[in-house]
Amino acid sequence: MRLSDNQIDIFSSTKKEYENYLHIVKDGISDKSSYAELFDCKKFDTLFAVTYVSSPAFFSKVIKGYDKVEIVLGIDNADVNRAFAQGTSDLLTGKGADFFKGLDDSIKNRVVNNNVSVRYAGIGSLIHSKIYLLSNTNSGAKRVIIGSANLTESAFNNDIRQYEDVLVFDDESYYELYLSRYQAIYTDTVDFIPEKAKEKFKVEKAFYIDEEERVEMIVEQLIEKGGNIVIPEEITKSLQLTTNTNEKNNVEYQFTTKIINQITRKKDAKLVLKSKAELFKVKPLIKEIIFQQTKAAKDITRFSLHYNEYERRIDYQKAYEDGIVKSISYCRQADNEEIRNSLLLIDRFIKAYSIFTTNPDENNLSKVYEVILYSFMSVFLFKVREDYGLDVGKPEKREDIPVFLIIGGRAKSGKSSLLTFVSRLLGNDGTNDYLQYKEVDKAGVMEGLFNESNIFPILVDEMAEKFFNSTAKSKGEIFIKHIANSLDGKHPALITTTNTGSFNVPEQVLRRVYYVQIDKTFDDSRKVEADTYFLDLVGQINNTLFMDFCFRMCEIIRNGEKIYKDSYDCLWIAREIFKEYYKLSDLNLPEYFPVRPFDDYKIRGKNMWKTLLAENSNIFRYSPDDDQLTVTLTGAMSDDEKQNYLNYVDVACVKEDMGLHTLLRASIFFKWLGVKNPFIKKKKWWFFGK
Repeated sequence: MRLSDNQIDIFSSTKKEYENYLHIVKDGISDKSSYAELFDCKKFDTLFAVTYVSSPAFFSKVIKGYDKVEIVLGIDNADVNRAFAQGTSDLLTGKGADFFKGLDDSIKNRVVNNNVSVRYAGIGSLIHSKIYLLSNTNSGAKRVIIGSANLTESAFNNDIRQYEDVLVFDDESYYELYLSRYQAIYTDTVDFIPEKAKEKFKVEKAFYIDEEERVEMIVEQLIEKGGNIVIPEEITKSLQLTTNTNEKNNVEYQFTTKIINQITRKKDAKLVLKSKAELFKVKPLIKEIIFQQTKAAKDITRFSLHYNEYERRIDYQKAYEDGIVKSISYCRQADNEEIRNSLLLIDRFIKAYSIFTTNPDENNLSKVYEVILYSFMSVFLFKVREDYGLDVGKPEKREDIPVFLIIGGRAKSGKSSLLTFVSRLLGNDGTNDYLQYKEVDKAGVMEGLFNESNIFPILVDEMAEKFFNSTAKSKGEIFIKHIANSLDGKHPALITTTNTGSFNVPEQVLRRVYYVQIDKTFDDSRKVEADTYFLDLVGQINNTLFMDFCFRMCEIIRNGEKIYKDSYDCLWIAREIFKEYYKLSDLNLPEYFPVRPFDDYKIRGKNMWKTLLAENSNIFRYSPDDDQLTVTLTGAMSDDEKQNYLNYVDVACVKEDMGLHTLLRASIFFKWLGVKNPFIKKKKWWFFGK
């Protein structure tokens, strides 16, 4: 086909490139340019974009090389109801401040100095466009990138099985055309980051925002726009429709609906934002609505640590006599003697689980040490999750790094003493070493604690069975999956104890938690002796080693080194630092030092099924023709016990759960158990002599 000189035939290329998952057409020709080549910050110094961004951390990473950046944040999906609901909720519940909080401090500085601008669709609008405009103020070079791809490494990565199509034009006429389009979209947007947030960071050079300040920012933004916004009827319908589905953000959407009811009034059958004077009057009601989400959590006092992004360090807030509260570094390098004394104290504590328990073994001591390592690493797990998600190009993969440590064990196995010990080791100087389950049992409390920027671990003793098995949105599988998958920014981890029998969860939950079982019980006849031993240790515990650990971790982060090796062992860097501690202290690494993660939950599951097979072989029926094992759990046990067993078996073993019977893949099941199939009878061979 003949084209005029100024036309580009984007269909003329028949090269294999069009078969790639990522198909790039650059100036009419299929192209193999990499992400770095397309968004070359050495060739271009300015980026204007309309796109979805997966996280503030990723945004910080991709814009660092540009002198000037303007970005209009779009939506990730084409579900109109969900997009309307999420967009409105983001604006009315202060997500702009949260986005700002998640940025690198270097990028926060640029936002404050107006070199980086983050915009968001105004209420009632949706933006699904993907437009990238790159230019150089000196050379005049210009580039337009349009297509299906969001600004994520996964979208621009041909190694990921995700079909994307991208058109690239290094052409000034196309640039001017799409610049006009960009400017038209820009006029229907608002500044996503509150001015108050920028002012706070400009003054303090650190951004710790409490709920009171966040509410003030929301209300001030609304008052500033008072009377100037019409909220379409579609918004309230979308919020209602989305809330009626099984959405993880249901509670948030309900709060958004309540806020809309308070800030609007009807005018000509439309919802109009109230005037500034009217909004000022309902300010207390707006605060009350927003505070409901975290009010219960705010009543809980915990020792507080924060990550200072600007200085790349851990801070704590110190109150002085004049009432002034300042952020002070929690990082302090210890000398070798201090490190040695701390290690010897840890050794004495762990040895108690050998001296005073019945049938002690070294494996149990290793698990106690594993909990200590996790507690040290817990304040950096948000960073591990963030870095891992960025490195694999999928922020949602942060779920592979567990923020739940479940310490299972029988009564009198020393679980509570272990919580007290790690609480003191980390520097908790409050009246309570840990929380009781009843304190976090109310709806919204646990989620409120997880959403705080306080990275000191949430320590809870004796978590009840109902927390793990509940079908409520604030507990159980829904809650654990929501936190593991969606929680981003700076957040704490949960370290909790529970009775061994209380913890059984399905496979999809298990892979999001870390379960360690400490099950050697303390000898009742030596209780007084053990209590005296422990009280003597408690009086000597201090945070010297943990502050040094924070110092070393933050040095590693500042040097740009990795703080994780893979998703299998999130404690890898902690193990390496502790090995170095023993060398510096001229001490041998203890035989019980844990060198790899534990699979206690899986081991326990295997043992349960081995016992069931040995003691109740009559409920198993093997069919060699289809290599199928039928297990009749119903009748042999209660429904809860049956579900318990099904939770513990490897999912690859289960062919079908038919209610009365459960069908297992026999070969896979016995291989998982590590035993031979007892239902296959050995053949007898007869030899006849001559």
